[in-house]
Amino acid sequence: MKKLGKGVLLNKVGFHSTAAASYHIDNDNHHNPKTYDTHFSIRISDYNSSISLEFDFSTRSEKSNSLFKIKKLREILDSAEKSIIFVGV
Repeated sequence: MKKLGKGVLLNKVGFHSTAAASYHIDNDNHHNPKTYDTHFSIRISDYNSSISLEFDFSTRSEKSNSLFKIKKLREILDSAEKSIIFVGV
């Protein structure tokens, strides 16, 4: 079994509570490399709230849909960043 992952803190030091984001991948296809027995999740937490998103790689179409989901998440985060910059303080 191959495990990959990464985690980051989302707030600068001294700001509010602990907020974090991480992803985790478990790949257990060593018995049959032609299968997509992979579990992938993203977890985002801030103080007492959290969400966990699951991604399916069991088929090529599910993998394609998971990549589409990641692309859409990136688009909404980029759009939010541009809006925050535009607002000004």
